[in-house]
Amino acid sequence: MPEYKVHLKGLGGAAGGVPGPIMRHLLATIDDGGRGAVRLRLEGRSTGRGVAPAWLEAASAFDVLDITERTPGLRLRAPTLREAIPDRFRQVEMFPTVDPNDSAIALLLDSLRDAVEGGEGQRSL
Repeated sequence: MPEYKVHLKGLGGAAGGVPGPIMRHLLATIDDGGRGAVRLRLEGRSTGRGVAPAWLEAASAFDVLDITERTPGLRLRAPTLREAIPDRFRQVEMFPTVDPNDSAIALLLDSLRDAVEGGEGQRSL
């Protein structure tokens, strides 16, 4: 499972820690953003009416492994799409549009990068 580090620049103080409301909003943003990114890549839309598909919960899951204090932030782990929803990737597509080795967080990062750079899904930092 891939791991990710989230650094919260400018929040470090003498007492350390991260304010609870900021942590709540950060986790909600990662959760909502990951769901939207996965759904966009697999269904062509980031939201839908009614009940979300059952596979979306597994596909967008992540764990918080650690809350770092020195540089305030988080260490996260998320399953790849192949690990989370293997049935979606059993049959190999001729022209795959989604890499099943990506996670929801990886797709969210791609979307954010595209929005900032105005690009089309290029992965380079």
